[in-house]
Amino acid sequence: MKLPHSCKREEGKGITQKVYDTIFQDEKIAIIGYSGRAINYTAKALGMKTLVVDCFADMDLRRSADEFVYVNLDEYRSSEGNLDNSAAFYLCKETQSQIQKIQHQDYIILGSSFENDLAAWTQVSKVKNYVGNTPSSANKTRNPSSLFPFLTKHEINYPRSVIFRETEKSLDFQVYSNIESSSLKSLKIQEMTENSIYQTLINHITPPFVLKSSKSGGGFGIYLIQSEQEFIERFESLKNFRQPPFLAQEYIQGTAMSCSFLANGSHAKVHTISEQIIGDTRFGCSGKFTYCGNIMNEEISDPLHENNAEITPLLEKIAQGLTEFGELKGSNGIDFVLQQRGNQKLLYFIELNPRFQGTIDLVLASTGENLVYHHIKSSKHRELPVDVGFPDNKTYLKIIYYSPLDFHILVDLQGLDLRDVPLIGSFIPESGPICSNIVIGTDISDAYAKALEDQDLMIRVLGLKSRILDKKEISNQ
Repeated sequence: MKLPHSCKREEGKGITQKVYDTIFQDEKIAIIGYSGRAINYTAKALGMKTLVVDCFADMDLRRSADEFVYVNLDEYRSSEGNLDNSAAFYLCKETQSQIQKIQHQDYIILGSSFENDLAAWTQVSKVKNYVGNTPSSANKTRNPSSLFPFLTKHEINYPRSVIFRETEKSLDFQVYSNIESSSLKSLKIQEMTENSIYQTLINHITPPFVLKSSKSGGGFGIYLIQSEQEFIERFESLKNFRQPPFLAQEYIQGTAMSCSFLANGSHAKVHTISEQIIGDTRFGCSGKFTYCGNIMNEEISDPLHENNAEITPLLEKIAQGLTEFGELKGSNGIDFVLQQRGNQKLLYFIELNPRFQGTIDLVLASTGENLVYHHIKSSKHRELPVDVGFPDNKTYLKIIYYSPLDFHILVDLQGLDLRDVPLIGSFIPESGPICSNIVIGTDISDAYAKALEDQDLMIRVLGLKSRILDKKEISNQ
């Protein structure tokens, strides 16, 4: 099918990458993760030879990576009859099968999903030339039982939290807050009903509260609980798809934010800040906490901008503290909520991601900074970057488009200049991601307008416009 238009615009896809030394030119790098397209894009900008092992093998990845290995999770799980194993488990399995090729790479780096499967991370981190955090560093800085006491000790704000996990004869609860950490009673096995769990939780957290697994990701499997009935329904769903321990957290209203920082094992450097786009139904997502993308511009993202005078010192304190605590290395990210109270800005820590963030290609587009370069330099050579700076006054937006209904991809969307373009024939479930896009606007509203314009073009090219209108008409009846 010939595509009538493109999402390309005169401003292109960002500023020119900063000039680095040519140390990585033609060096070989293996990228292993749930989705490797953005990391591959960034590594190729350095002139590296890439081998990517991921779970999508998107069209644009296939066209840019020197080699790729597609880990088809549906086929793996179907052939083994096991739906419980993580994506990282199968990524690790495929890595082992490709070990003769992978062990001869100059660098091995990881993308997402390994933070929730430390056993798989441990196996992959043993491969020669692995670069980045150790599984023990990730466990120390993500495991609530070690992370929350650290935050409390260092007087870092975070939502009041209750962890609950099932043991052989009981359900054990632990409550954490900025003020104190204390054990709660264990419920006897015969009392372990959803009702009794809910009643225990609301004795310590006032609804609405957030319910999730401690191993959640991408905003999926995270629920806002406002009543007992809602808890019963959501908890049952959570138990079916996510592994314990489970986490109930005070719901902090504010702006969802993210911070990227580099670490060398003992020192950290806050690199950029971005505003997260969460649960925006305009882009097809259905979950309140679904990750939809990020916004970057000088005012939001430059740690040295006067607008960030209050929060940058707090982020530096957190990044430095966690780096020392967990001996973190390379590219890391902090998710936090920014709350405005009068003239004061309050920062609430949500979680640490000890890996590349979804903003990696947005950082490259908006600043020219290459995070693969900085990841290797900080991890292997202990070199931290200087202050970033933003060359223009434009707004950069990365957006993920989600599907409003079930359908199969029948055209190659690569011609629209979108990113993470799925293979022709791929099945996209309702509320599943279709692809991503980076747009540049004069301000935030202009960037949003362009992102929605591109979405409309994509929907029309996919032939979904009439089906979406029919679905809306039926739902309104």
